[in-house]
Amino acid sequence: MTIANRKKINFSRKAKSKLILTVLQMTLVSLGFLVMLLITNGEPSIFVIVLSFILASFFVVFNQQILLNKSTKKY
Repeated sequence: MTIANRKKINFSRKAKSKLILTVLQMTLVSLGFLVMLLITNGEPSIFVIVLSFILASFFVVFNQQILLNKSTKKY
C-alpha cells in the first residue's frame, strides 16, 4: 500500500513540475512576442512574425529536449 502511495506522490510531483515548466515556457514565449510587437510599434512584417514563431518553437523544443535528457539519465 505504501508503495502505491509513493508512486502517486512521485507522479503528482512530476506532473506539477512539468506544469510549472510549461507555464514558464509559455510566459517567456509570450513575452518574446510582446517585445517583438513593442519594437515594431504593433505592425510587424510577415518575416518578423515567422522568425519570432520559429525562434519560439526552437526555444520550447530545446527546453523539452533538456528535460527529456535529464529524465532518461536518471534511469
